[in-house]
Amino acid sequence: MKIYTATHPLEAHMLMQLLHQQGIACELRGEMLFALRGEIPMDSSSAPSLWLQKPEQQTAAQQIIREFLNPPPAECWQCPECGEHHEGQFSACWQCGFSQTAQ
Repeated sequence: MKIYTATHPLEAHMLMQLLHQQGIACELRGEMLFALRGEIPMDSSSAPSLWLQKPEQQTAAQQIIREFLNPPPAECWQCPECGEHHEGQFSACWQCGFSQTAQ
């Protein structure tokens, strides 16, 4: 059962790994056709797609895909070193170089 058509092979692989991590059996089809775009139609027929191996996992798979496509916004944060305020998508302080990921 086809569950998702990706815009790029990288997106398809990321989603496939997320699904596998949650125990959802799926496979990637059409990945090699992506390289032929321009020679063949550039539509969903040449895009990589994810297929469920167990249709009973459809609801769980759709939820994971929704969360991947619509992540919650990251919270704003204040640098503990210099006090500068930053939007959530940034992990390093532009003012002093402090990195949240180094903690």
